Amino acid sequence: MDGFDLDAHAAAIDRDGFTIVDNFLSPQELAEVRRVLAFYLGSHKGRNNFEGFATERVYTLVARGRIFWKIALDPRVLALCDRYFLPNFLLTASQAIEIRPGETPQPFHADDVFYSLPRPRPMVSLSTIVAVDAFTAENGGTAAAVRWR
Repeated sequence: MDGFDLDAHAAAIDRDGFTIVDNFLSPQELAEVRRVLAFYLGSHKGRNNFEGFATERVYTLVARGRIFWKIALDPRVLALCDRYFLPNFLLTASQAIEIRPGETPQPFHADDVFYSLPRPRPMVSLSTIVAVDAFTAENGGTAAAVRWR
């Protein structure tokens, strides 16, 4: 975790609802993500407008390549999870999403709606998004990320 300021990242999450870890993957790790995803991309289109008919999704990445284990078990991500959650927190999803031209924008939503805890409440989930490609409005980057950059 050289150079990772846990307190600064937690403060950003508390203030903005997100934080960005620049250069999260090395060029070699990013190349491995691309290599493994190449086996699966081209066959997993969305099933409805929310998933996106022009969006490709590959689910259960941790079962498809060890590089995805490394992402899920990244010490910086785990340190943030330790900061916010009780011990023995769970990974609930690992997926790749490739948004293609012409896709309809997804509405703003929370990925934790399956919890029956009323709002307002403390955070109960944390998503790690690895930008394999730059997040831009043209390629479907999340609205928050496009606005931030």
